Amino acid sequence: RQAQGRAAHHRRLPALCSPDPRARVRLPPGEIYWCTADVGWVTGHTYIVYGPLANGATTLLFEGVPNYPDITRVAKIVDKHKVNVLYTAPTAIRAMMAAGTAACEGADGSSLRLLGSVGEPINPEAWDWYYKNVASRVARLSTPGGRPKPAAT
Repeated sequence: RQAQGRAAHHRRLPALCSPDPRARVRLPPGEIYWCTADVGWVTGHTYIVYGPLANGATTLLFEGVPNYPDITRVAKIVDKHKVNVLYTAPTAIRAMMAAGTAACEGADGSSLRLLGSVGEPINPEAWDWYYKNVASRVARLSTPGGRPKPAAT
């Protein structure tokens, strides 16, 4: 007998989410993937839990917000855990942008291969800041539409 309601929905959701992160970020085995979204939001559980884990990726979870205790939190976590793929929300990018280049100062970032933006649409100013201040360290930047753009020449 087929499951009804919530049971059917939750059993199918991981299978439905699985192709999206794999198609967007091409997760090779052994890479560290981090999406800073809130795990309670649809982008959170899709891009933090179901998608990456269904594709065999190592996903990084953290508690709190990306700019506390200070604006360098994202950079410090990337460096400490050697994150290869970073997805974050435009809201977090705008918070980092408000601090100028302070969010990236002192960061290595050499482990990063791909950056992406998830959630709401990203405004041009935040996109430019993300590209100039963070993406210059990586090979690709994934657009909100999922199409990769070269990030460094």
